[in-house]
Amino acid sequence: MRQAGRRSYRPGEETRSRLLEAGLVLFGRQGFDGTSVRQLAVRAGVAVPAIAYHYTDKAGLYHACALHVIRRYRERMAPLLGELGDPAEIRDREAARDALHRIVLALSDMLVPRGSEPGWTRFMMREMQIGGPAYDLMLERLWLPGLALTAALVGRARGRASPTLGDRIAALHLLSGLNWQGAARRVSEAFLGRRLDRIPRPVVVAEFAALTANIGSE
Repeated sequence: MRQAGRRSYRPGEETRSRLLEAGLVLFGRQGFDGTSVRQLAVRAGVAVPAIAYHYTDKAGLYHACALHVIRRYRERMAPLLGELGDPAEIRDREAARDALHRIVLALSDMLVPRGSEPGWTRFMMREMQIGGPAYDLMLERLWLPGLALTAALVGRARGRASPTLGDRIAALHLLSGLNWQGAARRVSEAFLGRRLDRIPRPVVVAEFAALTANIGSE
């Protein structure tokens, strides 16, 4: 019989899920070094040994969080990327600009969802800014492929078969323009006098359309 007052383990999958959710939130807010295993356990509502049982240690949970972020990002972007197809097949400059607009808007929607902020986006942004234990993994599987795609589309919008150094810099400039919704979110909200998820979406759509419309028309 279970002793009164002792916390029992939840069924395996539920415990793993709760720990993963706790990791995304706490690591996203406090980073790897700033988060203790006890905080993770309390947030998940499980006993501390559950972390070792399911993820080996705190680093294992952090790695699992990074893989979850990569998977969620790919799931969110897959329908759009499948529709756009291979950038090499895009011959029309206007089609390339439209593809850039849709990609930037999709990234914006991930950074500022209409509703509660998913913990995985905060985890992703912190890893990009601070460079935690999963930086290399996310760089290789997430950020570099995304930048390569954006640079290829910039090149197409400028009438080139392959991106130049200038096109790659333009891709960095374009995607870093999302920073006001990410790392600089608090400054943005103070300046605009409202939460970013309260900005009417048509306003955001129009501004991003104006931004991408200039690419290739220089």
